[in-house]
Amino acid sequence: MLNSLKNPMVFLLTSILVLSLVPFSTFVAAIPLIENQWELINTEVGAISGVYFLGYVLGAILLVPMSDKYSTKNTFFFAVCVSSFSHLAFSIFANGLFSALLLRFISGASFSAIYVIGQKIIGQNISAELRGSSIGLYVTGFYAGSGISLLLAGYLLLLFSWETVYLLVSCISIISILLGLIFIIKIDLLPTNPGSALLNLKVLLNKRLFVASFSYAMHAWELYIMRMWFPVFLAYLYIESGSELNSSAALASTISGIIAIVASFTPLLGASYSDGKNRAKIAIFILAISSVLSLLIGLTVLLPIIFAIIIGFIWTLFVGSDSAIYTTLITENAQPEELSSSLAVHTVFAFGTAAISPLIFGVILDVFGRNELGWFVGFFTSSICALFAMMFLYLVYVRKE
Repeated sequence: MLNSLKNPMVFLLTSILVLSLVPFSTFVAAIPLIENQWELINTEVGAISGVYFLGYVLGAILLVPMSDKYSTKNTFFFAVCVSSFSHLAFSIFANGLFSALLLRFISGASFSAIYVIGQKIIGQNISAELRGSSIGLYVTGFYAGSGISLLLAGYLLLLFSWETVYLLVSCISIISILLGLIFIIKIDLLPTNPGSALLNLKVLLNKRLFVASFSYAMHAWELYIMRMWFPVFLAYLYIESGSELNSSAALASTISGIIAIVASFTPLLGASYSDGKNRAKIAIFILAISSVLSLLIGLTVLLPIIFAIIIGFIWTLFVGSDSAIYTTLITENAQPEELSSSLAVHTVFAFGTAAISPLIFGVILDVFGRNELGWFVGFFTSSICALFAMMFLYLVYVRKE
């Protein structure tokens, strides 16, 4: 891990990633306030949450393969700029469902290029013995940035309106543009053969790549239900206990942010531990634990809030600790000229699922209600997806060993 941190390229890419994520969870933190102000139903809240990842999928399809054909560094920098300014635009112009959908879509499309091209750069420029820990550090930046976003938004919501909070955190993310300029000027990348600017779907014919991506998608269902709905779940519990709306939203976001930051190093630990071992076996073990925890979190609605916080903390520790393992499997099983397309397909699988799962969760809450049954059924879907991932990983990566 320390060797990865000492690498200027990995450190700079991770710093850009974290800063780009500072506004990421502001919408999630402010959901109780926004849904009240805009008079949204649960399905619409889920749609605004999920459309970010629908944009993410489009960005993976269009922007990431372009980095094979054209300048990798310039494509990456373009995405950093669009990401920062799209968040700034949300803070100023978003005033209802449709404007929120459009701006969140643009944010997701640009961020996908930041995240996936960054993984590609690390996969192509870092030696095999450090690749797992380097990708793990980068993915940890994703988790840390998300946690910082929740924590910062939770604190600021106690002081300002949600619009002002969004504006402040968006201004912080603009620092990523300055670091992007440093990356372009100072960092040299290893030469690679130019690929196609179009997505190569032939990578799906590789069974090992397909299963790594499918398992990542099932993992993403659980991960983004946790990221998008767990803070709302906590806020619901506080409101039900008699707390005021603003303080409930701020407290739930702050607690979720602290949990996310503490757990942010688990992807790095999982990936580093899997170096030199059968990575799929490690992922299966983690999935088994997180599957049980996603069942338990739905039952905490019947218990005092402290149980939801404790189970949620343990769940967060495990649900993200296998994230970097799937991406590392892609970098190890894809041909060099197909790495961008392989990572893009990997991303389409995962974040296509991430676009759907918050929406489905919202539909479940509208059908069953924000009550004990509604929350349990919503979280139960995460457990089922984890079981599917375990089965496919075992059949392709473990049984044939």
